[in-house]
Amino acid sequence: MPGADRPSHHRTVVPLYRCTFVPLYRFLPYNNVEFMTIDLIPIEVECYSGYKADEYPKCFYWDNNRFEIQQVTDRWYQGESNPEWPASDYFKVDTTSGEQFIIKHDLESEKWYLCR
Repeated sequence: MPGADRPSHHRTVVPLYRCTFVPLYRFLPYNNVEFMTIDLIPIEVECYSGYKADEYPKCFYWDNNRFEIQQVTDRWYQGESNPEWPASDYFKVDTTSGEQFIIKHDLESEKWYLCR
């Protein structure tokens, strides 16, 4: 069975307000996996609420600036039963000023973060 020699989950302990992303195994052999650690910056977000609350972000405030979101270009869900990795929604967004950001919504704490 391909990949049977690698662990099903690989986790590292990271400080508060930090997150570790692991590339998908299909893109890199397990022995060449590189980890990317990013900072999670708390932000305020205004959201569209349709069939559920906080369905997707419309704008966010960071460093005394307002960033209007032109479009959500990608989104994904992190669902884990481990309390160190709470369920979260991620949004890759383009702003009206032409910048791209990744925004995390921690569903358990209802907090929003800018991934940098």
